[in-house]
Amino acid sequence: MVINEKALVCQVKEAYKLGGYTVAVQGGRMMLTNGYWLASIDEKNVPSNLLSILAGHIRDVPKEGQAYRVYKTKEGPFAQSQMLSDAVKPMQTMHMERDTAWDEANPPMMLHTPLTYNGMQLWQGLPGKEIYMIDPRYSVLIDPKAEEVWEVGNGLYVQGEISELWVLRVAEGTAAGKIKHLEAITWAQT
Repeated sequence: MVINEKALVCQVKEAYKLGGYTVAVQGGRMMLTNGYWLASIDEKNVPSNLLSILAGHIRDVPKEGQAYRVYKTKEGPFAQSQMLSDAVKPMQTMHMERDTAWDEANPPMMLHTPLTYNGMQLWQGLPGKEIYMIDPRYSVLIDPKAEEVWEVGNGLYVQGEISELWVLRVAEGTAAGKIKHLEAITWAQT
């Protein structure tokens, strides 16, 4: 799996406490998102520790065609049923961006540089393309064994046989302008 399972469990727990997450099951895949990352896992390969957390929050494991917005209240977990079409829209949008921008002959690879800026990790498109500032709390979701990380839409994308993951970059603004000059540097691939 291209997703760091331990980090995903931690992110779901953190999202639950800080504002919630969405979980949906469609087409044999479970989709989870908090708005900064989006994970899709083959339903049969969802880690058991993640399933137990979902069962604790929702009081059940989501089934095919179900979608929930889950968050913590003073009384405990609250799982609000959602329209499936609304819940899977972010995944559909990311797939559309991937499919329209994808060039099989020359995929838009990303490289994790050794630099940080204002606490954000810097990733650079290869060769010598745009710099992305990625929150390290979310980039840790990418399994270190993942061989290829791509630029898709507004973030990083990793795909494996049973899972896929998007980690969105920090919104562009003044900080992005300050690191613009770094885009001319090409980092050695390790």
